[in-house]
Amino acid sequence: MSLLNKIYLAQRNAGEDAVIANLERMGLVQPRQTPQHDLLGRCLSVISTLEGEDTDEQGLLDELQHDIKQVMGITPLVPGSLI
Repeated sequence: MSLLNKIYLAQRNAGEDAVIANLERMGLVQPRQTPQHDLLGRCLSVISTLEGEDTDEQGLLDELQHDIKQVMGITPLVPGSLI
């Protein structure tokens, strides 16, 4: 394969990745599973089983759980809640 063909192939692949990323951001296709996504899912399941010692700790756990869900694209069923 010539260098020019390799460049065309790389450009095409980059364009496809950009289109897929835009469709994922718009919610038109399911996000691709990545090792990071899987790790965040495991962290979320552990965090959901923890209870804070006091209201400050629980508040921090709730915020962390909310942030992870936001990164993963999980939207709460009830706006402003964690579920």
